[in-house]
Amino acid sequence: MTSSQLNFKYKSLVLALALLPVSVLADSVTTTSAPDSVRTGGITAPSSEDAPMKVVEPSEKQIRKENLPGSLPSEKNDEPKVVLTREYLLQHPRELEQMMAVLIRTGDARALKMLIPIYHEVPDKDMSLMEWGVAIINMNDGNYGEAVSLYRKLIASFPDVKTLRFQLAIALFRDGQYEASKDQFEKLRSEETLGEGDIKVIEQYLTAINSRNKWSFNGSLSYLNDNNINGVPPKGTQIVYDNGSSLSSSTEPKKGQGFSYSFSADKKWALTDRIFTAFEGSADGSYYWNAKPYNDLTARVGQSIGYQTPRSEISFMPFFQKRWYGGGSRGGNSMKSYVNTPGFRVDASRWLTPRLRYQGAFEYGKDSYADTYDYMDGESYLLSNSIVLYPNQKQFWYLGWDMSKKNAEDKSNAYFRNGMRVGWGQEWPKGISTRLNLGYGKRRYKAEDVFGIQQVANEYSANLSLWHRNIHFWGITPRLVYSYRKVDGNQPFYNYDTHKVFLNFTKTF
Repeated sequence: MTSSQLNFKYKSLVLALALLPVSVLADSVTTTSAPDSVRTGGITAPSSEDAPMKVVEPSEKQIRKENLPGSLPSEKNDEPKVVLTREYLLQHPRELEQMMAVLIRTGDARALKMLIPIYHEVPDKDMSLMEWGVAIINMNDGNYGEAVSLYRKLIASFPDVKTLRFQLAIALFRDGQYEASKDQFEKLRSEETLGEGDIKVIEQYLTAINSRNKWSFNGSLSYLNDNNINGVPPKGTQIVYDNGSSLSSSTEPKKGQGFSYSFSADKKWALTDRIFTAFEGSADGSYYWNAKPYNDLTARVGQSIGYQTPRSEISFMPFFQKRWYGGGSRGGNSMKSYVNTPGFRVDASRWLTPRLRYQGAFEYGKDSYADTYDYMDGESYLLSNSIVLYPNQKQFWYLGWDMSKKNAEDKSNAYFRNGMRVGWGQEWPKGISTRLNLGYGKRRYKAEDVFGIQQVANEYSANLSLWHRNIHFWGITPRLVYSYRKVDGNQPFYNYDTHKVFLNFTKTF
């Protein structure tokens, strides 16, 4: 199909589907054949009493009865009557397209099942229109995974159509992909054209997601090709003292190939409509097959208690963290216990407006190192603050400020750090998405090191990731990532920079 044909068909599609602020958003999940009540997995959300809403059939994996709205208040439910013959429709394909658009708007899967085989015979058919209809049929038949795949393909081509984004969010919800569903609902809520009634419906789904009693898992794998895993300056770098004497670095940057990995498992239990407790477990590390002394693994477990509303959340979590390390240049091929850290963390977030969100965290830990490194024993503190802005459903910006403090028995290893972060995420036409993160920090150490220098280091970081929203397999979307890090301070032996380009594979389920 040519771009002009696609543009013509897209306009006719949007004419029927996007005249209202959010025209159908979820009618594809409600049909006359849907049961009056279905099972939900501990998901609880109030039904709206202010607007005409349909009953949504949540995920088959759920176990309690619920009434969640299946459409937004801005939707109108004009049921079409198909009275034309098959032969007439084939001879008038534009009228057939208009009828299908209305059926998509009203979510009439039964009528779509009759018309799609006819439309399939049209030579110059709009595949997007047909795929949208098939997605609605799959939702009606309970084939949520197939519906999600079709909606992802459609939203990659038409990211501005709020109808699609809402239907994708509900498909993910019913398929049990709650974190991905939450992300789509929050993007949609940032749209200025949504009315208060529409926002209320979205927040009902967010409340349902937040109160789920279900395990959530996340895994990530990335290939590593590191040109400086030991973090040293170029060989021959010198420290020149005031008396004219000097020291030179004889260590060369070491290269390593391998992979980084991470895995997390979380479960939230709703104690009341507002109070919850949650388990959080995570592990992340790196493995180099040709530089095993630099292998690293950190694991953390914690149990939190918190309070939440659709727009805010606060939690307190005691945790225990353990790190294993190969020892670097002084280590061997196997990882050994490196540091144990018991502590606690407080997290808070608040939607200040439908498009502006605050996130903050405070963390305390008490580091206890293995005997070889016990001179670094001491308390650590972290304070983090971020503001996230969603100008629309295709874009976000964030600005962050962090402070951290590390105490140590050897004061040359104790420091205070201030840092700033800025990030930008964008969904582009043709299914392309990008994310850019930039960071700067200044680290000041409390005492002179063995070379007689009290270190002050400037730290720079940059990460750029690129992916196509319609390229995925088994729910995994590969991302191409570029990463840069630089340390530049008054201690030449600790200055270095490193570049990495790798593929990242992440799965949330």
